[in-house]
Amino acid sequence: MKSITSGAVRLYCQLGIFILFPGAAAWSSEDVVDYQRIEQAALTFFPEDTCVWAEVGFTHENTLTWAIQSPVQQGVQAEGKSTLIHLECSHGAYNFLSVWMIEQSDGELRPVSFPSPWLSRETTPPSVMGIGVTYILFNSGFDPDTRTITSYAMGRGMGGAHSAGAWVLRGNRFLLTNYEVDNTFDLVVNPVTVYSVGE
Repeated sequence: MKSITSGAVRLYCQLGIFILFPGAAAWSSEDVVDYQRIEQAALTFFPEDTCVWAEVGFTHENTLTWAIQSPVQQGVQAEGKSTLIHLECSHGAYNFLSVWMIEQSDGELRPVSFPSPWLSRETTPPSVMGIGVTYILFNSGFDPDTRTITSYAMGRGMGGAHSAGAWVLRGNRFLLTNYEVDNTFDLVVNPVTVYSVGE
């Protein structure tokens, strides 16, 4: 599978511009969004020990949404649309952290979970110890054309050490399709794929 690093680096640069210039239309929503309801749900799902809401706040600029057509079930297109919601919830020197929610066609809001490898970093490249779940992604974004969320967690600078993942929406869940790690700290972007699912 093609490495996701190059796309993730470009995404990070776009996100950097978005952070510096929040008025820029980096993404947009086609539907009217109930931001107050999103805020209430986020505080319930992701309390202050998970997200630093007092630091980042709830604003239209850091709340991004996409309308998603309901999936085809048994050859029939289901009625209604879901809304994918991205919330920036903390940030540091190299990374900003985000959580994601889905508002389903029946109006129910739920957090999005992301299957992720548990890695042993005692070796280079690291070995996969198992698969866990996370709700927080680093420098993440959504591609509506491929229905894919990607993340790019930087360990130093512009990615000389990093981990990157890709999750594709299948039905009503985001499934891990690719995960790569660069733990060499050699100032060169040279990741190794530790988990991959073929197309």
